[in-house]
Amino acid sequence: MSKTKLGPFGIIGLVVLGIGLAPIILPLIWFVIFLSFFAGGFKVFRIMSGCDDEVNRPPERRYDDD
Repeated sequence: MSKTKLGPFGIIGLVVLGIGLAPIILPLIWFVIFLSFFAGGFKVFRIMSGCDDEVNRPPERRYDDD
């Protein structure tokens, strides 16, 4: 007898449920990780390549708050 309350069929059910949900959950996790890296890398790339407007503007025109 196993000491868990699930029993053998409960454990098998959890494994089947995990296998069933993995194709949905794993791509979402990878997409969020990839998107965060891509967004951060893209900002750094823009600053390094000179395409970022905030970096290239003269200091007196850098922020349009007034």
